[in-house]
Amino acid sequence: MPDKSIDQIITDAKVAGKIAKWSYGDKVIDNDWVVLLETNDLFYNSGFKAFLMVNKYDSTQLWYGIAGTDQAIDTLQFSSIYGLSGSSQVRDMYRFYGDVKRYLGLHPEYSISHLKISGESWGGGLGAVLSNATWIRAYAIDSPGMYGYIDSRFYYDDLAYAGMNRHC
Repeated sequence: MPDKSIDQIITDAKVAGKIAKWSYGDKVIDNDWVVLLETNDLFYNSGFKAFLMVNKYDSTQLWYGIAGTDQAIDTLQFSSIYGLSGSSQVRDMYRFYGDVKRYLGLHPEYSISHLKISGESWGGGLGAVLSNATWIRAYAIDSPGMYGYIDSRFYYDDLAYAGMNRHC
């Protein structure tokens, strides 16, 4: 990942805050942004919600936004990754990442090298997990610590389930 100037990191952090807020369903308050892809409850029934969004004037502003906790099932997801079983939302996060990669492969005007991740609360924790697996820069806002999960066998089980190797 190329080094970024502090000014670019601050700019990205400000955008990440908007993306995190928009991931709760308030998206596209700013008409400069377009949703390219989003989860559909029909296929992602774990409660996982995310989208792929781009700034229509700057295709390098490409974001994978992940919603945080907004229902009781999300609280159960967090505890499940620490000892009961793999998290269906973690697995859906990887599944949606696969959808994002396929979408970007079909749309050469966007490059996965410009993809950034943003999430708030549980969404930030999921974003940190995805960043750890892919090395895509993530901005996790008010998220729970995920090191206990990333250091567990469940992390590797979920990666295997998604057909991914670490840092792919």
